Amino acid sequence: MSDDRNPSSQSPFDEPSLLDEPSLLDKEAQRLAILAELELPDIESEQTFDDIVELASILCEVPMAACSLPDKERHLLKARKGLSVEHTGREGSFCEHALRRDEPLIVEDAREDERFREHLFVVGPPHIRFYAGFQITLDEVAVGTLCVFDTRPRQLSATQIEAMQALTRQLEQFLRLRGSRRRADQTEDQLARQRSESLAVSAALDRFTAHLSDVFWIRSADFKEAIYVSPAIEKVWGISREQWFDEPDWWLEQVHPDDRAELADAIADLSSGQEMSLVYRLVDAQGDVQKWVSSSAFVVENDSGPHSISGVTRDVSEQMREQQRLAERVEHFRERHLAAGEELTLTQLKYDVLFENSTDAIVISDLDGYLIDCNQRMVDMFGTTFERLRGSHFSEFIAPEELEATQEKWERWKQGEPALYDVTFTRADGREIIVENSSALIDLGDRKVIQAILRDRTEERRAQRELEATRRQLWRAQKMESLGRLAGSVAHDFNNLINVISACSSFLLEDLAADDPRRVDAVDIHEAAGQSAALTSQLLAFSRQQVLESRVVHLDSVVQRTAKLCRRVIDAPIDLDIQLDAGDLEVFVDSGQLEQVIMNLVLNARDAVDGEGRIELYSRWETLGEHAPGKLAPGRYGVISVHDDGVGIPADIIDRIFEPFYTTKEEGKGTGLGLASVHGIVTQSGGYIDVASTPGRGSEFTIWLPEATPEQRAGEEPTPDATVRAADDRATLLFVDDNPLVRRSLVRGLERGGYHVLVASNGRDALDIWGDHRERIGAVVSDIIMPVMDGLELLERLEDLAPELPVLLLTGYSDEHDLGAAGASAHTIMRKPIAPSELREVLAGVLES
Repeated sequence: MSDDRNPSSQSPFDEPSLLDEPSLLDKEAQRLAILAELELPDIESEQTFDDIVELASILCEVPMAACSLPDKERHLLKARKGLSVEHTGREGSFCEHALRRDEPLIVEDAREDERFREHLFVVGPPHIRFYAGFQITLDEVAVGTLCVFDTRPRQLSATQIEAMQALTRQLEQFLRLRGSRRRADQTEDQLARQRSESLAVSAALDRFTAHLSDVFWIRSADFKEAIYVSPAIEKVWGISREQWFDEPDWWLEQVHPDDRAELADAIADLSSGQEMSLVYRLVDAQGDVQKWVSSSAFVVENDSGPHSISGVTRDVSEQMREQQRLAERVEHFRERHLAAGEELTLTQLKYDVLFENSTDAIVISDLDGYLIDCNQRMVDMFGTTFERLRGSHFSEFIAPEELEATQEKWERWKQGEPALYDVTFTRADGREIIVENSSALIDLGDRKVIQAILRDRTEERRAQRELEATRRQLWRAQKMESLGRLAGSVAHDFNNLINVISACSSFLLEDLAADDPRRVDAVDIHEAAGQSAALTSQLLAFSRQQVLESRVVHLDSVVQRTAKLCRRVIDAPIDLDIQLDAGDLEVFVDSGQLEQVIMNLVLNARDAVDGEGRIELYSRWETLGEHAPGKLAPGRYGVISVHDDGVGIPADIIDRIFEPFYTTKEEGKGTGLGLASVHGIVTQSGGYIDVASTPGRGSEFTIWLPEATPEQRAGEEPTPDATVRAADDRATLLFVDDNPLVRRSLVRGLERGGYHVLVASNGRDALDIWGDHRERIGAVVSDIIMPVMDGLELLERLEDLAPELPVLLLTGYSDEHDLGAAGASAHTIMRKPIAPSELREVLAGVLES
């Protein structure tokens, strides 16, 4: 039941105690009973709980997470991350509130919530500001919570909420399985005690019957009680030995209804001293015949009379089916031979029936490889006629690439070596099939032949290849995601350092005279910082954390414009063929980044061509369905292909070519970031890139980009030309960044441009400074990723306090598309590293407007 009351009007102790309401007391009793039944240790670590809590922390991007299970007085933290406490009190706690709700409890800022603002963990360590708790429910009773915490206010996205609910369901399923296993263990213990004497007898008999494929069984003289059954019961009858003992009459329900009366009569005749020998059918739950069995039994007597009934049951399904098939084939061949006016001997009949009735293709060839005879299954498998097959050589049907290996095997078969392997044949209609071939040398007395039994495995092998391809694609995606996170983190920190180096070198160049010998060093430092910035830009591209300036563009126009540049870097012996077939298709991308992607692929193709060669650059449109590459959504896509006839990519490294810093070029001729940045840009743009290559024949890179949506087209606005504007000497700025080196360098640059700058290291300090100087501050420049309060939250607060105040965001890390509504309301988002002069120019434009 959701709580619709105003949270600000409640105290932490306004909700009733567990003993105040009978319904809550009943729930509490059920909750404690369920947890007691599961026998969960108080705070002993368990891997499953730890893994789920760790995953919750990662998915929600918070430093703290826990799984809480209550006892009478406390909430025990079964698993925890970022928390030092092992348990908390129940009354008034976060988890207790979450436990009593029918929906997740999400507290975006505990200091603003009357229920929790005075809570011990809010006013003291760990200083909780954000909490989200999701109920763990068993048998419609909440038995605990999966919860995440943060020391700063925040929200959970819809995706994060769905992920937390999915993790909660996994915990619930794990606890249900735990309970099921415990109940099963208890039942097993009870049954084991009850049957201890019978099992002792069974153990002795098992030493004699364990190797038997037939079922040996013993029942009481009245046939009502099961005394013993051999292990083969599970294979022949399809039931466990335990079920045989627990439900003595259950086996009779599996007997075909038409056979039950005859079986019952045979069992009744046993009491009169007659032996039983009967063949009958077993059926499944739907009444379909599953197998035929034969049972033989006799009465065992002692001094007092009949003591028990012993019997043997065996599976005779294959024999019965063979009898039926034989009868049908006998009739078929008898009619065929009679029509030809021939007498049919029994030997001929048996051979014809077994040969023709096989479900596998059977081929008889002479030692030179020419076909002597085959059955109808072989004719059907190859889609031809017997006349076409007879007298043909096996090499006529083998796929060319496998012919040499098959001929080598043939020579070994002639020496008597059996074989079992897969081979690709070509049918009469040109379609290739994968066949499992079992071949052996057969001595017929007067001559020797090769007998091959062929089984079509085409669909099975194709499914295996598709499964392997999917597995490799998933593995590559997971690996690239992990590398991307690492690269993005490194690039973010590196950007801050480059920003300082670039700014300080700019100051030196501004202060040093043109003839100052130290100016050469300053120029080198500034250029090195620029090259380093380009390197971090590639890292950010790979990690999909760069800011893209995406617009709706005509795909063919971008490809054509880039092709002109490509022609200038392609050597004369290499032909560059360009074909534009995308028509009027438009895509939503950063055209500059897309041009860089195409240029990188063309340059790679150029390097792969040795001497003369050909590079093909094509664009087209394509409609993808459910089985789209890279799990792309169905729809219309723009496709860019770059194909070369160069050296190709070896199979053992093709899965690594998109990794950062991986290169096959010699030392000094590549950073290993070209294809990595291509992969990142394409993926960040909502597309997919794939590569196909054959060593010695060349490679082809293919990119799919989704067609621009109506919403993206409608959101296009003209971009004004950039204009250099002078700084407003009277403007006072508030600059916010947690990195002291970045603060000092950029503040110096702003002050050199005539600005008065107030400085803060986080969003909370910035709000305090703004409150004291609100009349003076003309604009705010803030980093995004900061402790205590980040730039996005600061932007939201300033939107409420001063809607007209210009706010500029600086980022070297976050993707513009992940900044949400708050990011969209910023006047400008600039990517680090940024030169002080560029920042002054942008500020001048913002203040003037």
